[in-house]
Amino acid sequence: ETPITVAATGDLGSSVNEIRPVADLMKGWDPDRYLLLGDLVYPDGQASGYSGFFDQVYGPVKSKIIPAPGNHDYHTSSGAPYFAYFPDSLPRLVPLGNQWAALTINTEIAHGAGSAQEVAVKALVQQAKAQGLHVVAITHHPRYTAASSHSDDTALDAIVKDLDDAGVDLFLAGHNHLGEMYPSMGPGGQVRAPGQGIRFFTVGTGGNGLYDCKPHTGREWCEDQYHGALKLALYSDRYEWQFVSTSGQVIRSGEAATRTGGSTTT
Repeated sequence: ETPITVAATGDLGSSVNEIRPVADLMKGWDPDRYLLLGDLVYPDGQASGYSGFFDQVYGPVKSKIIPAPGNHDYHTSSGAPYFAYFPDSLPRLVPLGNQWAALTINTEIAHGAGSAQEVAVKALVQQAKAQGLHVVAITHHPRYTAASSHSDDTALDAIVKDLDDAGVDLFLAGHNHLGEMYPSMGPGGQVRAPGQGIRFFTVGTGGNGLYDCKPHTGREWCEDQYHGALKLALYSDRYEWQFVSTSGQVIRSGEAATRTGGSTTT
């Protein structure tokens, strides 16, 4: 089986020089999809940034991008330039291939229990479950994270429960400018065996200045010295992942079964 290759990063930058190294790294993989995890244009999500340096670097692969907006993207007119460039409504479910789909979530608007977005997310992941799809959820704010600037977004608890109830495999976010991974977990952070919970990644390493890691209970690793991206190889029964720096060095890697079958490893 040929895997679907996905490249993911967030928190890009404010110039061609700042965002190009990570973009070039990902382009070198020739991925099927790019998942961009918010804060795509610094400092303020301004229209000139989208039409200028962002489009210059990412425009050639725009058709492959599945994005989520970040707080900096919302600094200008509640994200109007972002939505002019990426007009798709959120949340949405995007097929990837090999029985996988990406679910985009907007943490810049209400997303707590009972919100319109939480209700919509629940319906989408139940739809994915009924279709036998494995899901990678993407958004900007992480549910679990610890760095020198930002902490956990507990408002995501209801959505995380919805994701877990539907058997979602992966949750990718940015916001903190570092790379980190948490073990397979259920709602409330209880650790589960690999392949029986959601694995949470933060990949805010797309070009903007890096933050320092801070201790956080249960986290498996945190890297604050590298700009880079997460590379995913998605198979119908498992996934492989690598956190890769702009130098091409594989800093961390592993693989796991999907929650509906396959042989589980680390």
